[in-house]
Amino acid sequence: VDPRITFTRASTATYCDAQGVLRTAASGVPRIDFDPVTLECKGLLIEEARTNLLLNSVLAGTNLATQSVTVTAVAHTLSFYGTGTVTLSGTHAAAVVGTGAYHARTPLTFTPTAGTLTLTVTGTVQFAQLETGAFPTSYIPTVASQVTRTADVAVMTGANFSSWFRQGE
Repeated sequence: VDPRITFTRASTATYCDAQGVLRTAASGVPRIDFDPVTLECKGLLIEEARTNLLLNSVLAGTNLATQSVTVTAVAHTLSFYGTGTVTLSGTHAAAVVGTGAYHARTPLTFTPTAGTLTLTVTGTVQFAQLETGAFPTSYIPTVASQVTRTADVAVMTGANFSSWFRQGE
């Protein structure tokens, strides 16, 4: 990252490295993200704060367990890796069928009514995430409680960024 960029984030966060492997970056460390399939560099990953509402999502090799989550009537996004199915009931009805193992992340964006959303899991569902927002963000591992990834903040200081920054693009 250019030394004229000051970067902060008060939590750990995940990204895909140059070999297509899901990695964790320590608090305050910038993430250079790569496409997990093509391995093309996507650049500095800057994300808003988000919370994974699902518990025990970090168990690689172990499938997500069925669980219920309290939600509000705003957009939520469910995403996961695997070939299993997550059936939503309660405040929203849908069945999400996974498209494959890692690298194929299956997302669904929906707006539930406020209340209890039950996610019934069958088959292979790993690294699952349910977050408030209209699009999926990088995976947030959880164990016994919900986890929040804080916002990434990048600030450019100095002058003469014309060698790599173009306002019009």
